[in-house]
Amino acid sequence: MYTNKALVVCAPTGSGKTVIFELAIVAMLINSPANPQGKRKTGGSVSKVVYMAPIKALCTERYEDWSKKFSPLGLECQELTGDSDVDDYWQLQKADIILTTPEKWDSMTRRWRDNTSLVRRVHLFLIDEVHLLNDETRGATMEAVVSRMKTVQSCMKSDDSGLRFVAVSATIPNTDDIAEWLGSAKQPALSFDMDESYRPVKLRKVVLGYPWSSNGSEKSVEQAASTLAKDLNFVLDATHRQTLTKVANIVRNTRLREMLVGGIGYHHAGLDAHDRHLVEETFLAGDLLVLVSTSTLAMGVNLPAHLVVVKSTCHYVKGTFQEYTQSEILQMTGRAGRPQFDETATAVIMTREQSRSLYQNIVNGSQKIESSLHSHLIEHLNAEIVLLTICDVSVALEWIRSTFLYIRLLKNPTHYEGLSKEEADTRLHELCTHNLSQLQSFNLISIDKDQRLIPNEPGRLMARYCLTFDTVKKFGSLTGNESLQEMVDVIAGCREFQEVNLRMNERTTLNKMNKDKNRVVIRFINSFDNNIFMSFHRFPMTGRIKTTQMKVNCLLQATMGCINIQDFALSQDVTRIFRNAVRVARCLVELLMLKDNFKSLYNATLLSKCIRARLWENSRYVTKQLTNIGATLSSALANAGVATFSRAHEMNPRELELIVNRHAPFGNHMHDAIKHLP
Repeated sequence: MYTNKALVVCAPTGSGKTVIFELAIVAMLINSPANPQGKRKTGGSVSKVVYMAPIKALCTERYEDWSKKFSPLGLECQELTGDSDVDDYWQLQKADIILTTPEKWDSMTRRWRDNTSLVRRVHLFLIDEVHLLNDETRGATMEAVVSRMKTVQSCMKSDDSGLRFVAVSATIPNTDDIAEWLGSAKQPALSFDMDESYRPVKLRKVVLGYPWSSNGSEKSVEQAASTLAKDLNFVLDATHRQTLTKVANIVRNTRLREMLVGGIGYHHAGLDAHDRHLVEETFLAGDLLVLVSTSTLAMGVNLPAHLVVVKSTCHYVKGTFQEYTQSEILQMTGRAGRPQFDETATAVIMTREQSRSLYQNIVNGSQKIESSLHSHLIEHLNAEIVLLTICDVSVALEWIRSTFLYIRLLKNPTHYEGLSKEEADTRLHELCTHNLSQLQSFNLISIDKDQRLIPNEPGRLMARYCLTFDTVKKFGSLTGNESLQEMVDVIAGCREFQEVNLRMNERTTLNKMNKDKNRVVIRFINSFDNNIFMSFHRFPMTGRIKTTQMKVNCLLQATMGCINIQDFALSQDVTRIFRNAVRVARCLVELLMLKDNFKSLYNATLLSKCIRARLWENSRYVTKQLTNIGATLSSALANAGVATFSRAHEMNPRELELIVNRHAPFGNHMHDAIKHLP
């Protein structure tokens, strides 16, 4: 632990994996001399720690915990996820411990050559839940990021102790493979496998096979809770009933209120945030004995329980039922066991009969971790070419040989397209050259006569904005005559929104948003003249909402049209959609700047501005862009005829305050904000 060697640890949940990270941080501090200000140094630079976890909730949990623990040592923590405002290197200069997700660190390190002063300071890289490598969607990003950090270390060629990796997981039988990947020829990594005897709460794992049934939706969660409430009573005594009644009285959801009185609750993304927080607090306190939940709870909040039952291993994604990933299953079953209350705990997995052996291997730790980098190799090859890490075909092959993919390809070639061991190297060369040819055919890179790889501007944009190859191909196929309506549809169809799910219970709401004969929905104000507003439908889609692309299109237009979205799950989707849409639309604009198609460039630029402001270009709700003015106040101002910034600036501040029912100096603050507009 107190050496500088890379370390891989497989240990049961609750056995102290977090403590291993904390000891590694302490070891780094011990081995680093301090400067006069008390900050620890390594090789002349203040040392930094990067903690990478698969989900934002884990980053938040560690941030809250470590901020308290390490602040007395003068260490400052900084959360760097999709929910944080930090988006540039300079904001991380003061941070000593950076807590991030693979996707966020990927986007940050794609510009590391412009910020070597910061990147060279990272001397400890902590990887939580390293079994995410096995995830088909996100595993490739984690693998590419770690391989990039190894490349950064070799490119720096520093004389100090270099970068140390520490990776942990609950169940990875092939820790030696991960250790081989994280280590180096000069300094091999250490690996340790700890069995269940190290677990403080002994866990009994049961996997049951049943005929297939699909139960994982919000509706089925509520139905299951309702059935339990009718058949069983989970109230211990009068005092317990009184506690539950107090909680039920402040819950907003009527159906949930009825359940809570009986000692049963339910939890899903569609619940109001206030109600979800109350349910979590009540369960954590031990007052709620039974909680029926979708996977959102198990994957987000750490709420340990005596018994965890995973009723189905399938969930509804993009119109089909898909199996949970290994990471998700381990996260859910890992909730079983409360160290402060239990000596034993039980986790039950109910799955299809044909999948029973698969989940037995997963929970018993015999399911080996494989790479998924080959499925997303083209995006990461392009990123490394843009970073100048890869400069020719031979270096590209060397880079692939430094990945976890290569290690597993040699040891288990049949997993990767059924290859034999002898064919592995040949297939790797073919895969590399095919991807490079694909990049070249779409002008993302150039290959000169000496086989050197040269990044082109489209490739740089693809890497800078972290777009998929399919999205860039879609943008490259545009004719140049696309209208604004067609641009909205193009953006909505990008693969960057593939994680947005179309749920069965929200289709009615989306269809009403899209087109309703009885009320104005996806509409916007075309002009303002003498207090007379003229409105018309803006791009309603034909037919019913039945695909993810149509859902994204609908929510983009509804938000920019200032339609009030009350459904909590949809409002969360809106946040996720606009976070990605801003960069996708901006990249589209810059790609079209390289061409001579004015019409499509104009419409793409217009749409990019609308997405960034979350308003159509001539909306009457322009005041929503000002600080402290949301949808309600902007609607009040628009209804009173204040539909432009110039009109708001002409009015007396007291008149503005009267319209929005606010006290002075609210109107003066509005005037000041408008004065500072460009």
